[in-house]
This record gives sequence, structure tokens and C-alpha cells, in this order.
Amino acid sequence: MSVFEYNAKDNNGRAVAGVIDAASETEAAEALHRKELFVISLRPAKHRISGAKDKRIKSDDLVIFSRQLATMIDAGIPLVQALAILGEQIENLSFRKIIGNVRHDIEAGVSFCDALAKHPAIFSELYINMARAGEASGMLNEVLDRLASYLEKTASLTRKIRSSLVYPIVVVTMAILITTLLLIKVVPTFKGIFEALGGQLPLPTRILIGVSDILRKYFLLVAGVAVILGSLFKR
Repeated sequence: MSVFEYNAKDNNGRAVAGVIDAASETEAAEALHRKELFVISLRPAKHRISGAKDKRIKSDDLVIFSRQLATMIDAGIPLVQALAILGEQIENLSFRKIIGNVRHDIEAGVSFCDALAKHPAIFSELYINMARAGEASGMLNEVLDRLASYLEKTASLTRKIRSSLVYPIVVVTMAILITTLLLIKVVPTFKGIFEALGGQLPLPTRILIGVSDILRKYFLLVAGVAVILGSLFKR
């Protein structure tokens, strides 16, 4: 997909300028003609659209898209035309390209749900199956609206869970740091005192000193393993 800048006039003779996503200049011109615009100039865009951002697609983007698409379908706007309108309004450039691809697949004869299924990283299996059921029953607008509500509630719950986990994570992190500091700095001092006094130390004390010795000797290795385990846990 490429981005083209155009200057055109509508049926009332008013000047219209903007950008359009298309596979080629010819396809871009045909799309503008379908919108009843008389093309004056058409050329590849040299720069990205002002204000458009190429970033990770969030659940909020999908919620807004689903609700707006449901509203347009409910208003009687054809699916392809609704996708074209939304594609021009989406600020997230990555999401805009995906919606453009979906629209082109539908124009090529692919069903709406099959077009969505080509982007599993954005549209989940639940989303696709629900949309498929709505498309088959003629209630796509209602299903999309329900999906938007479901995604909103899921995102809200996720934010609450993350917020509630902040305090325990901070406490556990501080406990680990303090314990590590004690094992590296404080315990070795007591080890020298115990050795000077002589005698057999209790088993828990010997284990603690052994852990301190291992941590001091292989600190970088232990730290590396901790980072890897933390990354795996987060993933």
C-alpha cells in the first residue's frame, strides 16, 4: 500500500485536498472517482501525514474503530465505504494500513471476517468469530457494538489489575534489593566475627553464609539469570 496526495474538486466545484491509500496511482484515481471527485493532481506523498503516528495498536484504537463502524453500518453506509471513511480518520498509521488492506480484500471479493482473519495480531479469534456470526445473521452492527463494549470492559479490568499490582511489586522489589545488599555487605562482616570466635555454627547460619559466598562470587551470573527469569515471567 502507498499513500498518495491529491487535489480535486467536488460536484459543487469546491477544491478538495487530502491523501488516500492505494496500491497504485491508477487505483487511487479510481477510488477518488467513486467518491465523485474530479482529480486535478495526484502524486505519491513525500512525507507522512501530519499528526499521524506509527505506533503500537492499542485496544482503545480497536474499540473506537468497532463502535464507529457499527454506527456507520447502522446508518446504512455500505461496509466498503465505511471502512474507507474510517481509514482516513484513523491517526495510528499502522492501524490505518491494516484497515486499508481489509477494505481492499473486501473489494477483491473476500468476506469481511476472512479479511480480518489475515491480521490475527490485531483481531482476536473471538472478535473474528463474533463478527462472522453477526455478518451471517445480518446483525453486524449490533455485534460490533457489543464487541466494543466487551473490549472496553476488558481494558478497564486490565488497568485495574495492573494498578493493584504496583504496590506489591514495589514491596517485593525493595525486599529483594535489601536482602541482596545484606547478603553481599553485612553477612560477610559477621562471617569474620564468627570465624574469630570459633565453634560450630547452627545449620541455618551456615546456609546463610554459603548463600552469601555464592552471591558474592557469582553476582553477575546470578543477576543475569534473574533478569532472564524476570523477562520470561513478564512475557
